[in-house]
Amino acid sequence: ARADAHVEGGRVSGVDAELTLAKWRGATLQGFLPWLGQVPVLSGTIGAKGAGDALATSWALAFDDGGASQGDVRVDLTRAVIPLQGHVSMRRLDPSLLVNDRRWHGRASGDVRIEATIDPARVRASTATVATDDLAVTLMGYAVERARLKGAYRANRAHATGDVAAYGATASVRADAELPESPTVVPSGGELE
Repeated sequence: ARADAHVEGGRVSGVDAELTLAKWRGATLQGFLPWLGQVPVLSGTIGAKGAGDALATSWALAFDDGGASQGDVRVDLTRAVIPLQGHVSMRRLDPSLLVNDRRWHGRASGDVRIEATIDPARVRASTATVATDDLAVTLMGYAVERARLKGAYRANRAHATGDVAAYGATASVRADAELPESPTVVPSGGELE
């Protein structure tokens, strides 16, 4: 592990940190993220660099089951409405690790790009765009060989379009959804109302 903090006028003005993991095992994040299951054995690096107005995080991780993820996220934490840009690349990543449910065991490979503005005071005022390149997913007995999707969220509405190839056929997809105004969040193991 390596970490440097830059202090100006009694405030942290920047950070430069990197954590190297070598077969890190047995860790659990359930205290922070109750929906996340036991973290698998990890190897790789996680880093953060920059000031609050230009903080960049990056990672390159390999999981003991053969999956891997790398990416970077840039964020400005000094603004009331937080801009975020990022890229995630995954290879043979098991989605069940993210939802702590073995029924979701599968594999996902591809690249995802995201741009968002996050309004912590008014989450519904947040916006986001997401795009995938050649996403391939095997999940719950089904396989998608290639998905190129674009999605957006704005003012409680989600919209997605794209092309999907599976089982020798291709299809164009389009989806629109209006999200509920005020979901009620219940403790872990519950559902949204």
